[in-house]
Amino acid sequence: MNAGLRYLLFAGIRGLMRRTLRRMRTFRGFVSTAIGVLFFLFVVGSQLMAVMMSREGPRLHDSVLQGFSVVLLLFLVPALVAADAPFFWPQEAQFLFPAPLRRRELLLYALVSRGWVQLFSGLWLGLVGMRMAVRPAAAIPAVTLAVLFLFVAAQLAGLLKLAVGDRLPAAVNRAVRPALFVGAGGLGWGFYQDVRAAGFGPAVGTLFQSPGVRAALLPVRPFAEVFAAETAGGALAWSAASLGIVLVLAAAVLAMDVDFRERSLVASARRFERIRRMRRGRGGLGAAAAPVNRRLPIPSFRFLGAAAPLARRQAYELGRGVRVLGTLAFMAGMAFVYVILLPRWMNPEENAGPLGTSLVVLAVVFPLLATGGFSIDFRRDVERMAYLRSLPLRPAAVAVGQVFVAAAIIAMANLLLLGGAVWMADGWVEGRMALLAAAVAVPVSWLAVTLENWIFLIFPTRVQADGVQQSAFVGKQLVKMFFKLCALAVVAVAAGLAALAGGWLVDTAGAAAGAAIVVALACWAATLLLARAYRGFDLTMDAPA
Repeated sequence: MNAGLRYLLFAGIRGLMRRTLRRMRTFRGFVSTAIGVLFFLFVVGSQLMAVMMSREGPRLHDSVLQGFSVVLLLFLVPALVAADAPFFWPQEAQFLFPAPLRRRELLLYALVSRGWVQLFSGLWLGLVGMRMAVRPAAAIPAVTLAVLFLFVAAQLAGLLKLAVGDRLPAAVNRAVRPALFVGAGGLGWGFYQDVRAAGFGPAVGTLFQSPGVRAALLPVRPFAEVFAAETAGGALAWSAASLGIVLVLAAAVLAMDVDFRERSLVASARRFERIRRMRRGRGGLGAAAAPVNRRLPIPSFRFLGAAAPLARRQAYELGRGVRVLGTLAFMAGMAFVYVILLPRWMNPEENAGPLGTSLVVLAVVFPLLATGGFSIDFRRDVERMAYLRSLPLRPAAVAVGQVFVAAAIIAMANLLLLGGAVWMADGWVEGRMALLAAAVAVPVSWLAVTLENWIFLIFPTRVQADGVQQSAFVGKQLVKMFFKLCALAVVAVAAGLAALAGGWLVDTAGAAAGAAIVVALACWAATLLLARAYRGFDLTMDAPA
């Protein structure tokens, strides 16, 4: 590598360390760092204690192998579909592209400068997933190498798209995406027919044992073998094979004779503009798509009273980019796969009964995941705080108007997701648990959105990583996820106790009334906390970090 590029790499690492130390000198930075360190120690300690105290036998090699392969494939497919030309920051494109550097040197710089961030992210995820592996220590190299594999494969796919796309007619390029949608729809319809004919569990097993899926799983199998290794020797051997695959893909990236610089200028400028909008708080899924003409009618929201105009404005802005709901649908699909499909496929004997607890888990997990990026709320309007303060509205009205649209959309998606699970199960559902899941879908969505915004107003952070500080961003998101989960757990325990007391007094109706009252009080308290945080937001000091 060129000596100047090596200097830039080390200078970038030193700059990141200086920024981290400078941030820790402030009260908010110190508190955020301390919480992150405590959360890291808690996760690692809980994983180690669970491994040492576990009385269960070792996990089965085949089930772990298949599960990890499927999960990695689910991450690989969207990474390859979304792959584009290599990303360069504006300063890098301005000074490196005109420099007398070969394209191979620029690609090597891009791989190394972004790859070390992926390396640390993989180490963190490997520590979190130790309990799932056959040998806990094998999870660290397996997940780390898998994350590097996803990164390098995406870079190679982006260059291949450039090489092939330049040689195809424009009509063929325009037909690729519709063809993919048609193919995905056909596969979904075929799977539904198998579910109707053979049942949910057998259809899932048949799908993953089909020749097409097994062939698609071959590239990710070495990484899954590391995760499912039963001996240290096997883990080392498969780790060496996985590392070899990553190096071969990196060599293929460097060997690609494609002039990517023109496309990188356009793609990087578009991505940087999106990151800049997100840094200013106007990002997330709600601002990721290009504006389009609104075709859906916007309701008046009169029942919200003084909060109705703000809710209507949020709906108007969402209406300019309705396509972003496709990303929300993708997250719903991921939650469905992880909560419903994978457990019933990996452990068919333990999960052979009717759907019940999984529906409740799905109703809670999806809002927690969706609120992290669907920022149709305060996070997008952080630059408009002065305007919001100038309105003759009480803080509670502003809080309700800002989060209502996001909470309503996530709640509707939550109900549709539950309905889809019940529909695919073909009526084989435990009725009481299905009613419970439907009952908690709406309040959990409201609690998740209000808590997410409350945390944002107290500790403003970006809603998407900027590439350089990805590890810190992931840590903050995990801390927020953990906090929201703990808050929902407290509400669930209180609702359960109220249900027991109500059932002891007035039977079933009393139990339902007691739980409903506790959940309603929790939503009211979360809204008041959000309003208080909005009122205390300092326009001169608070900014997303």
